[in-house]
Amino acid sequence: MSTPKSPQAASRLFPRLGFALLIMIAIIGYLGYAMKTDRNRGDQAGSDEKSSERPGPEPLPVVNAIAYSPERAPRLSSRMRDWKGLIRVDVTPAKLESSLSIEKGCVVSRFTSTGDRVETIRDRSMSNASPKIENGGLFLDATDVRYGGDVASKSTLDTPLGRAESLLEITPREDGTIWVGEHCYRGSLRLLLVDGKIRMVNVVGLEDYIASVVDSEMPATFSQRGRQAQAIVARSYALYHLLTAPREAVSDVNDTTRHQRYLGYQYRGKDGRKFAGETKSGRAIADSTQGIICVHRGDVLLTYFSACCGGTNNRLPEMYRDFSSAYHRQKDPFCRDAPVYHWVETVSQERFLEELRRAEPKRNWGAVFQGIQRSGSGESGSFEVELTPGRRQSISAERLQRLFSLRSSFLDVEARDGAIIFKGEGHGHSVGLCQWGANLAGQQGKSAEEILDFYYDDIELMRLPEQGE
Repeated sequence: MSTPKSPQAASRLFPRLGFALLIMIAIIGYLGYAMKTDRNRGDQAGSDEKSSERPGPEPLPVVNAIAYSPERAPRLSSRMRDWKGLIRVDVTPAKLESSLSIEKGCVVSRFTSTGDRVETIRDRSMSNASPKIENGGLFLDATDVRYGGDVASKSTLDTPLGRAESLLEITPREDGTIWVGEHCYRGSLRLLLVDGKIRMVNVVGLEDYIASVVDSEMPATFSQRGRQAQAIVARSYALYHLLTAPREAVSDVNDTTRHQRYLGYQYRGKDGRKFAGETKSGRAIADSTQGIICVHRGDVLLTYFSACCGGTNNRLPEMYRDFSSAYHRQKDPFCRDAPVYHWVETVSQERFLEELRRAEPKRNWGAVFQGIQRSGSGESGSFEVELTPGRRQSISAERLQRLFSLRSSFLDVEARDGAIIFKGEGHGHSVGLCQWGANLAGQQGKSAEEILDFYYDDIELMRLPEQGE
């Protein structure tokens, strides 16, 4: 039987035990930190090695495509002979004043209408530059121009850099970009006079263009496979317009939904904040599908696409009459969960008539609205507006869509309780790829190849050669 320790002995023991306990806690904490650090380093190394392959946690699927062959695509081959891998995009902003800024310096060159370089100004940086027309000539008036680090005089700023028959081309130095209005672009910028108006055209590599279009047209939250399909469709669409543009055309496409949305490398929001027009995810999607296009019967296919078909694809045969062998009307099972699959919009009868009178003042819209009913045939069709006294006016569904900013022209109209009720399906023209359908098909595990095979008939995916091959 042990003898109990005295209070003095206990008081000497407790500090020693406390000190030993602290040391043990410190050792355990250090070992835990070291193990965590090693795991993190391993994860980081893995992500660094695969950063070019994937924008998110899952690696991007491989898209299979046949190699470019003139024998397999003879019509495409004949058109591509002089192509340099660039595309010309009309990015003219609504407001030209103070619309140009280049931060890292640039080369400004003037060319004649025959393409001869007649003047070059090097190492030029500028901010808030304004292109303008004076006395039939093209001017570039800047408030902050530097030549070799020295600020130029006002008289130099007002010197005409071009004439009506010439163009200016601004090329940033190194990896610089150009701000045009609220958008920042890679590549170079051409300023031209076309029918007495200034046009601004971004000349950019096709793959840089596609990286931005993917993000501009389809959210990063959409499935990777759906975005891969979108990249291939966007590349095919752009290349078709590029190769079929008239010789006198100054651009191949514009930056709006008339062709494809193109936000550029960056853009400013309404609050002045900068946003990425080309994200790492968009760049990875473009890289994973680099050069791949849809070829139909030996030529690049004009690959139409829209936001949501509303459950029925390719409703407007007049749109794809020249490509009827690649499109056919079909039910789309993929987009039914899209928020714009079916939609309803309501306006008052007073506003309905006001808009009709404002848009078409030469037509007699009567004093009192009586009713509206569908008339004619066709997918979109038209409607008869009943007015007093005893008048009727016809208006197409496409016209109603434009006047009231509706999502599509596939709609029905009902008058009830003093309101006009539009009930519609889908968003856009519903021809070709359905973006919501592609997204949801990708979520279900469909590959980009399977998605494209569903939306286009008799196609094969072909990878274009890199420039110089």
